[in-house]
This record gives sequence, C-alpha cells and structure tokens, in this order.
Amino acid sequence: MLLRIERLALLMLVITYLLTSLVTPEVATLQAMVAVVVLVTGFSRLGTAFKVAAGLFLVAGSSLLVISHAPFVKVVQIINGMNGFVVLLLVMQLFTIPLAIGNYQEAIEEVSTTAFRSAQGLNGFIMAETFVLASILSLGTVPLMYTLLQTTVHRRVEPATSFLATAVSRAFILGC
Repeated sequence: MLLRIERLALLMLVITYLLTSLVTPEVATLQAMVAVVVLVTGFSRLGTAFKVAAGLFLVAGSSLLVISHAPFVKVVQIINGMNGFVVLLLVMQLFTIPLAIGNYQEAIEEVSTTAFRSAQGLNGFIMAETFVLASILSLGTVPLMYTLLQTTVHRRVEPATSFLATAVSRAFILGC
C-alpha cells in the first residue's frame, strides 16, 4: 500500500512540477505537499547510509528554517527547490518504455553476437555506447542548473546572465 502511495505521489510530483513550470505558479503549495508525501513514503526504502545523510540534511535544513523564522512561502520554495532533480530522474526512467516496446535489446544482442565475439570486444562496445548516451543525456544538466540557479544569481551578481552561463558551462566542461 505504501509503495502504491509513493508511486502515485511521484506521478503527481511530475505533473505538479510541469504545471508549476509551464502554466501557473499557484500549484507550488500542492507540489510541496506532494514532495513531502514522496519523502515520507520513500524514506523507509532508503539504505541506512542514505537515511542518515537525508536525516541530517532534513534536521539541519529544518533547523535553519525555524531559527530564521522563514515564512510559509519560503518553506514551499525550499521544498520545491530540489524537485527538479527528482522529476528529472523520474522522467529519465521513461526512456526505458520505448526501448522495451521496440525490442531494442534483441537487436543489440544480435549485432553484438556477430560483431563482438570476445568479451573484450563486447566490453568496448558497451563502453562506447554508454559514453555516447551519457554525453547526450548529460546535456540536460545545463538548462536544469540554469533554471535552478537563475533567481539566486540574478539577486546577487551583475551581469547575472553571463555570470551564470559562464559558471554552468565551466562546471559542465570540467565534469566531462
């Protein structure tokens, strides 16, 4: 039952994220509530190390909010701040659907069996394909980080656009 609630909450998180981003910011409070449901239902399924890290992060962040007497609007913004990463990870999982429907694994198996007879050849093929896909998919990092940090940078730095573009581009290049 808890797993079902978590999955429904994850779906709702994606929907509210899209609504908040594309249509109306009034959905932000609903999105924050859904994110809390995802946290509560998913926390028990985390490994011990992740539970400790997430618990420390939650306690530290909550303490800062209480100490600073943050208004409700700020709490909602902070909760929703990390939703972009969660939604990105969820949406990336959707790429497995057309792969399964298209039966690509059988085509890859057929090609790899005839073209790569040794384990070394197969290893090279897997590494090359993974590198190409990772390179393409990681390009999503740039707009995600730009959107996530845009408001903060515009409040603190002039000229904000070139500063943010330079910082994100440099970090992306260093990560490659």
